[in-house]
Amino acid sequence: MRKARRKWAQGTVAGGWLAASLFSGVGGCTERKPTAAATRASDGGAGPGVDMARAELPREPRALLDALVQADVEAELAFSPALGTWLGAGHGDDRLDDLRAEALAREANRAKALLERVRAIDPARLDPPRKIEWTLLQKRCERTLFELGELRVFERNPVVYVDLLEGSLDELVADGTVVTQPAERGDRLKAIASRLWKFRSLLDEARRNLRAGTPQGVSELGVKRAAELTASLRSFVGETLPRALQPADAKLLDELRAAEGDASRALDDFGSWLTRDLLPRARGTEALGAARFAERLRTSEGVTIAPEQLAVAFERALRESRRRHDDLVKQISVAPPPVGAAAGGAKGPLDVNRLLEEDHARPDELVAQAETMAQAVLAFVKAQRLAPVDERAPALQIRDMPPHLWGFLRLVTPRPLAADKKEAPLLFVDGVEKEWTDRQKNEHLRALNRTALLVRLAHDLVGHLPIAQSARRAPGTLAKIASTPSFVEGYAHYAERALVDAGFAAGDLKLRLQLERVAILRAARALAAVRFHALGAKLDEITELFVAEAGLDEAQARREAERVAGDPLVVADCLGRLAIEKLRADWRAAHPDATLGEFHAALLARGALPLPMIREALLPSDEPTPLL
Repeated sequence: MRKARRKWAQGTVAGGWLAASLFSGVGGCTERKPTAAATRASDGGAGPGVDMARAELPREPRALLDALVQADVEAELAFSPALGTWLGAGHGDDRLDDLRAEALAREANRAKALLERVRAIDPARLDPPRKIEWTLLQKRCERTLFELGELRVFERNPVVYVDLLEGSLDELVADGTVVTQPAERGDRLKAIASRLWKFRSLLDEARRNLRAGTPQGVSELGVKRAAELTASLRSFVGETLPRALQPADAKLLDELRAAEGDASRALDDFGSWLTRDLLPRARGTEALGAARFAERLRTSEGVTIAPEQLAVAFERALRESRRRHDDLVKQISVAPPPVGAAAGGAKGPLDVNRLLEEDHARPDELVAQAETMAQAVLAFVKAQRLAPVDERAPALQIRDMPPHLWGFLRLVTPRPLAADKKEAPLLFVDGVEKEWTDRQKNEHLRALNRTALLVRLAHDLVGHLPIAQSARRAPGTLAKIASTPSFVEGYAHYAERALVDAGFAAGDLKLRLQLERVAILRAARALAAVRFHALGAKLDEITELFVAEAGLDEAQARREAERVAGDPLVVADCLGRLAIEKLRADWRAAHPDATLGEFHAALLARGALPLPMIREALLPSDEPTPLL
């Protein structure tokens, strides 16, 4: 089951609108969710909130902004308990979001009223941290209005509902509490059961909302993707969870089994409805069009670059990575074979895939290899002072991945608003299971080969981990919970190369080659997204792009093309890396005596904000230079 689950997590969608919307608070993986007003979860109860039209609010600008921020966060957490779990808000783990049409309409009205109030505040009367909060609060409102009004995601995209349900469970099991911490286990299991019981009512709302939309608004590809994700979530709820969650309390065990059964039946019903009812009526396209694509980037990422200019930047990045890749292949081809390698035999063209994939650990050594590599990466970062290090923060814990989680590696970082400041980051590594066949073991080891493992560790430990740790120290509430994809994923992509450029594993040509393979794929995704969503390219055309430029076979290329179609913000990785590299060059030119580590500390100090805001903060100027 874990293998099938991994395929869902890594090989299908990057989440459609929700992975671009749910668990990220303010950002644009990945951006953000429509925050709804003070309504409760899908059981229909009332929750706390602030009526902006009636509330007595301060007049002094700083106090007024603080009150508006607090009211907005409270309203969002009241509407989206699933988001609250991700943030570590400490309540609402037993509830789900209210997605009734009237609740969504209230949210749009709330965002509109809040936006008017925020814009009326004079930013000149705010201190620098509050100016950031003022800007972020406007962006939250603008994004909500765009997604609920123009995109109408809940009427057009069935994937958002399945992603919400999957995420609501994932956030309750991802840190391993349900299997490792007996003191909290009972409460966590009760919350899981409660959310499972609410699956049916949320999926009923999904059907109502999707029926209310026009057939031209729902795409065939989106419905098929939602059906696939529904089947995978059904398997997880019906097979994996029951095996992973076995409480000693008989009454709680009976409650969990009943809740799992009801949720499984609700997912079966929804999957059947998708294929039998919605699919025959789906006649829409997933392409946003140039105007919507540009607005999606503006409201999510703060980026106002024209699609045509983005395409030029991504084409250049793709060419440069391809050139470096080909140069490395030539260097490796003429390098002497390793000591002990077999000599002689006909020399054919270098098989790059085999070269990298066959360089892996033995089955019983994979987790140990990952732990050794992780500690080496962290030690290098600390010795070279590449990132700010909080000596008081708990050390990273590396664990074998439990059956209810998925992915090759899984980094779980402290939650932004969690009260426990001593929560340790966790890195789960998916080891080789004894019951697998030899073929399954070999496939797993080839996928998690040495260089792939190193790149992923750099991505998580040099990229995501410092972001999460620094965000908790950001000066404002909205800055703490911000998670702009072009910063979060862009910095992690940037960190992969930055680590190696700083001297880690110096001279390892195969590691360099793996870096370029990753960069080529991400640049191809970004270029494909711009061409498909803004410049009129068809799905077949971007499929061919992945074949021609990324070297994928037809099936892999089609899968990547469908991912791009479902998630326009796959541009985030490449866009963010390019913007950070340019900012680094410009910042170091303005600070010639500064170290690379000082740049990274400055970059991370304000939270995962939109990159134009970070650039403005680091390089204030009357005439700011371009982002790219």
